[in-house]
Amino acid sequence: MEEKQAAGTAASRVPAPQTGHGRKRRRVLLLTPSRPSGDFPASTYIRLLRPLTHESVADMIEILPVGLEAALTEPAHALVVQRTAIPDERSAEALLRRCRAAGLRKVFELDDDLLENPPEFLRHTEGFAERRAAARLFASGADAITVTTPALHALLDRMFAAPVYLLPNALDERLWLKEAPTTGGSVLAATHHAIHKAGRLLRRQAQIRLLYMGTASHHRDLQTLREPVERLKREYGRGVRLDVIGATNEESNESWFGLITIPRYAQTNYPAFVGWLRGLTGYQIGVAPLLDSPFNRAKSNLKYLDYCGLGLAPVVSDGPSFEGIVAHGETGFLVSDSVDAWYATLRQLIEEESIRECIRANARADLIGNHTLAAQAVERRTAWCRILDIDPDNRFIPERTN
Repeated sequence: MEEKQAAGTAASRVPAPQTGHGRKRRRVLLLTPSRPSGDFPASTYIRLLRPLTHESVADMIEILPVGLEAALTEPAHALVVQRTAIPDERSAEALLRRCRAAGLRKVFELDDDLLENPPEFLRHTEGFAERRAAARLFASGADAITVTTPALHALLDRMFAAPVYLLPNALDERLWLKEAPTTGGSVLAATHHAIHKAGRLLRRQAQIRLLYMGTASHHRDLQTLREPVERLKREYGRGVRLDVIGATNEESNESWFGLITIPRYAQTNYPAFVGWLRGLTGYQIGVAPLLDSPFNRAKSNLKYLDYCGLGLAPVVSDGPSFEGIVAHGETGFLVSDSVDAWYATLRQLIEEESIRECIRANARADLIGNHTLAAQAVERRTAWCRILDIDPDNRFIPERTN
């Protein structure tokens, strides 16, 4: 059995893939969940497509997204299987046999607790039980496993023999930032300038706008905000507004928030979605309630990063997803899941413009300094070298013999 390693965190730097100076890139097959539209889910872009085409690793790696048939035949250095992409255990066994016979490195990638504590709606989804069993089987034969959170790291480290690598989510500055920062000081100064301009605009428009983003699976989390927001609306009237992206269906007739419909072109393509999202203006606060549950305890801090990227003041649940990431009162607010706590925190940010604008500036600076692929470039390159068994100088590591 291979000795377990605690993986380092990961990240990268910017532009289009480059081949390097005559050095051979390793082909990495990506078997990922698919959508009826044919495009990739957002998680595939965030976890694999954007990081593995980043300039920090593009000289080493050439990715090829594949379906099951091609995964069984295409020549490559490694195969990465994401989430529940394998339809059944028979297919998982075939993939493991193929990788062993051809010498492919086997990597399993997971960003949600789908194996031990999947959410209730997924448990009853047709085909999920078979896919979950297939994922378990492939992970049991993997050479390396990558995850997003410490909770997932601890869980999969107990479940499987392969070393588990913690690669936290990071935003791709090629999508989220207009230009890459050069120094922390200039970034902070530019951020403060932008925030103060926004503040002057805000005083003219005299409305505080809150934003919530989430998939339909987060409808119960969203309901945490109902009473606090209704109390704020009674107090401030039209001076406060909550808008929601996702987390409910378009037929919802809830009166305590406004529903923003994602345009068709941005619904199934993550880069297009980010471009559309960044075009939304007039928001000051981003909210991310997350009820305590076994599944949610393994969720990542992605909503915090998204709100930082949008220049908002993040207000998030005080739980495992955000602890150690959000500096309470500096880069955001951590809130216990009670009506009074959410009401008091949101009211403070509505009333205290100086605190709100400082949080917005600090959060943006935190993203740029710590949570982009560029900021994590060295760690991510080192981690992927270990995961894929490639040496840092981009030479093959000889096969080990027993």
